[in-house]
Amino acid sequence: MDIQNIAGITCTIIKHEEPSEKLAIILPGLGYTVLGSLLHYPAQLAFSHGYDILKIQYQYEPTVSFDEVVSSLYEDVPQVLATFLQTNPYTDYCLIGKSLGTYAMDSLLQQSDFQNAISIWLTPLLQEDPVYLSMTARSAPGISFIGSADICYVADRFQTLNESQIQMNLIPDANHALELSTSQANDNLAILMGILNKIDHFLAAHNK
Repeated sequence: MDIQNIAGITCTIIKHEEPSEKLAIILPGLGYTVLGSLLHYPAQLAFSHGYDILKIQYQYEPTVSFDEVVSSLYEDVPQVLATFLQTNPYTDYCLIGKSLGTYAMDSLLQQSDFQNAISIWLTPLLQEDPVYLSMTARSAPGISFIGSADICYVADRFQTLNESQIQMNLIPDANHALELSTSQANDNLAILMGILNKIDHFLAAHNK
C-alpha cells in the first residue's frame, strides 16, 4: 500500500501483486470517509474483480463553504488523478462515489481518459444540476442507489434516469445513509447486502 499526499488530498493505492490495467477510484462524501461501509465493501468487491484501488480522501477545512468545496473538487480531483496516472498508467476505470463524491465523479467524467469508465453512484446529489446532467449524459454502463427518504432524492429526475445507461435502484424509506432510520440493525444490514450483491453482479457483467 502506497500513501501519497497530492494537492492537500490523501490518496491510498492498493495494488494487486500482478500488474493490473484496471483502476477503481473511490470518492467519498464530505463527512463520509472511504472507511464507511458503502465505500469500503464496494472497493473490496472491485479489488476482487481485478481492479487496483485508489482511495481519495479530501482534507477541506470545516470553515470552507459548500460552494467552495465543490469548486475545489473540480480543480483538485482531476489534478490528483493526472499526477497519479503519470507514473501509474491504466486503461480501464471504475468510478465509485457517494454523496459529494458524485460531484467529484462529474469532475472526472469530463476528462477524456474517463469517458468509457463504468460508474457506481451511491446517494447521488440528484438535486444538483451538474451531477444530474452528468448521469443523464453517460453512455457507459453505471449503477446507482438512493433512498426515497433521502433529501437528495428527486422523483422526476430519478424517473428520467431510469431511461439512461445507469441502472437506478430506489430503496424505499431509506435515508442518505441508505438505512431505515427507525429500523433494526438486521434490516439495515439486509439493505447493505442487497446493494453489495447488485454491485458485485454489475462489476461481473462489465469485467474486461
